[in-house]
Amino acid sequence: MHTKAHRALSLPSSVLEQAETLARAERRSVHALVSTALAEYVKAKAARLNGTTRSATRAKPGRRPPCSTRTPLELFNQLQQDLRDIPRSAWKKLPRNGSLHVDKYVYGKP
Repeated sequence: MHTKAHRALSLPSSVLEQAETLARAERRSVHALVSTALAEYVKAKAARLNGTTRSATRAKPGRRPPCSTRTPLELFNQLQQDLRDIPRSAWKKLPRNGSLHVDKYVYGKP
């Protein structure tokens, strides 16, 4: 039977703060977040060593990389930036009860 052993990992305070913020946003523990990130890193490193990286996932100059190659934090930061570009007058036009009556606003149903 395989048991999971937890080991202490010391992270710089700035990295730990980012991990805690991201973990809260994703409603996950810092342990789960770091474990997932490390597993993805190991998988990507093994793929590079085996020469199986896909050139299609590389971003072209001047273009955003596809969502699948961006970290959740990068996506969150991009979303925040995009939301800042929306003028206040546009936000005021949105209905306050939009989430409660989404069918009415999306499909026109009463």
